[in-house]
Order: sequence, then C-alpha cells, then structure tokens
Amino acid sequence: MLAVHPGARITGVDSSLKMLEVARSRLPATNVSELVVRRLQDPLPSGEFDVVVTALAVHHLTSRQKRDLFTRVRGRLSPGSVFVLADVVRPAKPEDALTPTSRRHDRPERAGDLERWLADAGFDVSRTWTNHDLVVFRARSNGVHHEPAR
Repeated sequence: MLAVHPGARITGVDSSLKMLEVARSRLPATNVSELVVRRLQDPLPSGEFDVVVTALAVHHLTSRQKRDLFTRVRGRLSPGSVFVLADVVRPAKPEDALTPTSRRHDRPERAGDLERWLADAGFDVSRTWTNHDLVVFRARSNGVHHEPAR
C-alpha cells in the first residue's frame, strides 16, 4: 500500500499484540496513525477511511459476523472509497481447496456468498484475482446502503 500511496496514514487492527508489534517495527512511524488490539467482531476504529484492507482474516468469522463486518466497514467509508477483501473461500470444486484450513477455527464461504453480502452492504463488487481457493474482492462503496439479509 505504501509503495502506491507513500503518504497514507495507517490504522491497523489485529487481535494479536505480537502481530501489531511486527507491523510497528516494519512500518514507518510517520505513516502509522493507530495500531489497536481488537477482533473484527469488535467496534471498528472511529473515523472515516478511504481504503480498508483485510487479508486472510475474515474467514475466521461466522456468516453473520461477516455480513455485520461488511456493513460496519461500509459505514466507515465515504462514497467511492474501497474495501479490499483478500481471503480463502470454499471453492466450487473440492480439488481447488489448497489452502490449509481447520474446521475448528476457519469458516470459509463460497465466493458468490461473500460477493452478495458485500453488495447487500452497499458495495459495487468485483473479483480482481482468483487462484483456486483464494480470492481478492474490490468493493467500492456506492452510496447505497441496504440492510443485509439475515
């Protein structure tokens, strides 16, 4: 992100203090706005964001928690801002399930379900990259907010 947007201010969220310490050691201090220990189920940091990125974290949430997160992220973005979601999904073909997951800790969804839930939350969604059971979505806030189906 910083290679493309060197002046960006970063707010990092992770449930692991150790991961945030790694981030703090690798990111230039001038770019760090805030690093907070929180789960994705917890309230998001306050403020409005131009870009929200999550990688390999959302698949740990239940379906309901994912839909709730998408709605809360949309609420932190102004129209035209972007949410990038990169994660493991449940592939259509079982042989495409290459990423190790645990039934106890991981809850990957079908990519189509994630795409629909993002749209329900008020995003215009595109899949920008797919490789077997890994997908990257680019979800642009469209100014329209719908309550997600429960």
